[in-house]
Amino acid sequence: MQVYLVGGAVRDRLLGVTNHERDFVVVGALPEDLTALGFSQVGADFPVFLHPDTHEEYALARTERKFGHGYLGFHVYADPTVTLAQDLQRRDLTINAMALPVTGLFDSTITDHTVIDPYGGQADLAARQLRHVSAAFTEDPVRVLRLARFGARFDALGFTVAEDTRALVQTMQATGELAHLVAERVWLETHKALREARADTFFTRLQDLGVLVDIMPDFAAALTQAQARGDWQTLAAAFRLYQQTRYHTDIDTVAGLAIVSLIFLTPSVTQATDFAAQRFEQFAQGLKLPKAYRQFAMLLLSQWQYLLNFDSLTAADRLALFKRFNAPKNSDGLRQALQIVNLWHMARQQMALDAQLAAVECVSMADIAPNLTGAAIGHALDAVRVARLAQINSKHQF
Repeated sequence: MQVYLVGGAVRDRLLGVTNHERDFVVVGALPEDLTALGFSQVGADFPVFLHPDTHEEYALARTERKFGHGYLGFHVYADPTVTLAQDLQRRDLTINAMALPVTGLFDSTITDHTVIDPYGGQADLAARQLRHVSAAFTEDPVRVLRLARFGARFDALGFTVAEDTRALVQTMQATGELAHLVAERVWLETHKALREARADTFFTRLQDLGVLVDIMPDFAAALTQAQARGDWQTLAAAFRLYQQTRYHTDIDTVAGLAIVSLIFLTPSVTQATDFAAQRFEQFAQGLKLPKAYRQFAMLLLSQWQYLLNFDSLTAADRLALFKRFNAPKNSDGLRQALQIVNLWHMARQQMALDAQLAAVECVSMADIAPNLTGAAIGHALDAVRVARLAQINSKHQF
């Protein structure tokens, strides 16, 4: 029996980033070998076991054979003869298909720091590439969502999707495999993505792959419209500001989804809130969102105009808003909604400031008359800068 640390823990160790979960693969063992030592099996037909002390997952080395559509259409084969390389081959991405040997089931000390890497994961880490391990990638449509989620997680590090992997995603789209994604799994991966610092790129990466319209058609249409208006860029900035205010383990995905849901506001973020709520409801039903997520986002959308103008509301309107959020009995929802409004304003201000600074910075001698001298040069440059700022101000109002 040999035990290996595998997957994300090895990947993140090589990247030098914090990892919060460890997974292990056990080669050369039977289920009864682990249960006899106090390990508990996760599912009767799935060879994954929880450690009796750490509750970390230990999986028997296994292979998978496709027999149907979707993520459930697999036969799992776990046997002591299955090798580590065979187990790693069934994984989605090369950067997740690496291993390090450890002492044993009750001692996770790494015994050899030479990474076991049969599918080029280290090379893809160095090249910042998200690449499939094998053509079996096409057998499970959930892998497309995981591809986008890892893209969001490592967006700041510059990871891109390998062209051959992009081609496989297009094959899955053409063969209709994506149609077998079930709403619960789409939401599960989306929920995980909402915990990432750049969760907004989860959606744009699916869009870039050309599959967002297959997976979340209502959201895809709203995203295209919001991008054209410039609202998506503001929402993405607001979302990232929100994530920066939270610790990794304390990210409120209910609030995160609510920020993203502002994409359904149209034709601008200050109008047509009832219509926005209806559009979001269609999206929520298609994704089978949990009640807490759906209710808070719907309330935020329907009350957006009042929240935006909170300081200028009459006493009667303010009381009505309190009641809609069940305040003061429970003011958490209202406080969170107003925090989102503040983040929205901050994001707009930052975007406007960036545009103004860029407009001023790009002014050069080529923008003024060539025959000027002395102080006239400075006056002329400032006149151009003022004109550029005036143009920016007409597009970005704080």
